[in-house]
Amino acid sequence: MDNVSNRRNQIKHSLIFTLFVLILLTGSLMPTRAAVEPLATPNTDEPTDGPVAWSSPPQPEVFDGLTAPLIALSGFSDSAMHAPSANVENVEFVGHIGGSTYSVFVQGNYAYIGQGPHLTILDISNQASPSVVGKTAPFPDIVQDIYVSGDYAYVTSLYSGLRVVDISVPSNPTEVGFYDTPGLARGVAVAGDYAYIADGYDSGLRVVDISSPSSPSEVGFYDTPGEAFCVAVAGDYAYVGDGGPGLRVVDISSPSSPSEVGFYDTPGYADGVAVMGDYAYVADGYSGLRVVDISNPSNPSEVGFYDTPEFAENVAVAGDYVYVADWYGGLRVVDISVPSNPTEVGFYDTLGDAEDVAVAGDRAYVIGGSGLQVFDISDPSNPSEVGIYDTPGQGFGVAVARGASPGHTYVYVADTDGGLIILSHAHMYIYLPVIMRDVTSP
Repeated sequence: MDNVSNRRNQIKHSLIFTLFVLILLTGSLMPTRAAVEPLATPNTDEPTDGPVAWSSPPQPEVFDGLTAPLIALSGFSDSAMHAPSANVENVEFVGHIGGSTYSVFVQGNYAYIGQGPHLTILDISNQASPSVVGKTAPFPDIVQDIYVSGDYAYVTSLYSGLRVVDISVPSNPTEVGFYDTPGLARGVAVAGDYAYIADGYDSGLRVVDISSPSSPSEVGFYDTPGEAFCVAVAGDYAYVGDGGPGLRVVDISSPSSPSEVGFYDTPGYADGVAVMGDYAYVADGYSGLRVVDISNPSNPSEVGFYDTPEFAENVAVAGDYVYVADWYGGLRVVDISVPSNPTEVGFYDTLGDAEDVAVAGDRAYVIGGSGLQVFDISDPSNPSEVGIYDTPGQGFGVAVARGASPGHTYVYVADTDGGLIILSHAHMYIYLPVIMRDVTSP
C-alpha cells in the first residue's frame, strides 16, 4: 500500500529527526561507534572552556552501518563520542515553528491539535478565525493522537509514549507526567482512571493508570496480532484498529488483564475506529468505511460498507452520519441511518491530506497537512468551509546563516513532520552527501 509506505517513511524521517535534534541538544544519545577512523586532533591553543576548533575537519562517522546525522559538532572530541563533554552544551535550542498535523480533539470553545512535536490549543469561539491561545514545549516526538478529559490532555507522541498535559489554564498548557510505552504510541482513548494506548507493532494495546497524572503507570496490556493504530472504548470493551488484521475487540473489565474476545478481519487496513451503539465504524484504508455490528462482542460482523475514493484515515460519528477523513479524498459525509446501506450524501475536497476529523454540534473539524479546517455541516449534503488555521510548513532540508557575532552560526532544519527547528552553535560542520564545509569559516 502506498499510504502505508508513506507512513513508514514518515516514521523513519521522524526518528532520524528526533535522534538528530537530541544529539545536538544533549549529546547523550550517541549510538555505539562502529570501526571508524580517528577524529582529527583539536588545536591545543584553543580555550578549554569554549568550542574546540579542529586543525582539520572531522571525517563523517558511521554508526552501526548508518551515516551519522547531517550536522556534526566540532565540540565532540574522540572521547566525547563515548561520554558527553561540556562543549556539547554550547548547542542552543533557539526556536521551533510548524510541523505536520495528525490529530484534533474538540471540547467546548477549544480545539486541541498536534502541531509537529507540540500540543497546540486553539480558541474556536470565532470559528471563522481560530486563534492560538497556548502551546506546549516540544515533546520528544511528533504528536499522533489527543484525548481530552477534564483538566488534562492525553497525547501520544510516537517513540516517546503517552504525555499528560495540564490544560486547566489554556494559555499555559504544561506537561505534568509521561509514560514511555514500549512501541509506537499511536492512538489514545480515556475512560475513568485509565488511558488505553494503541502502541503499534509488537506492543498492541497498553492500559495505563492515570489516577495520578504526574506518574502514569502501565497496569496491563494485550499484544494484538497486527499494528495497533487506533482505539475506541465503550463500556467494558476496547475496539482496536489493528491495521491488516482489522478490528480487535478487547475485554477491559479487568484493566490488569485485558483479553481479546472477538475480531473482524476487515478487507483493508483498519486505521481509525469510532463506536456508537451497536456499531463500530472502521476507517479501513483503501477499503473505505466498514460498518461492523458489535452487539455480540465475541462475534463482530460486517453489515455494510461504503468505498470512499481514497484512503480512509479516520472517522467520527454523530447522529445518522459518519464523517470520514479520506486522505486526498478530503471530508466525506456518509448517511448511516440504514447501517446495511451506508451512502455518501456530501463531501468537501480539503486543501491537503485529511488525517483526522472531529465533530461537535453542526461543525466538523478536519486536520491534515494544511492545518485545521472548520466546516459547517448543518446541511450534511453540502458541507462548507467556515474557518481555517494554517499550521506553518512542512519540508525537508537544512540551511545555514552566520550570526552577528564572529564565528556564530544558526542552523535551520526543516523536517517533513517536525517543522522548522532553529539551533545555534559557535562551531559547526555541515555534512551533505558529497560536500563538507566548516560554515563558520570566512
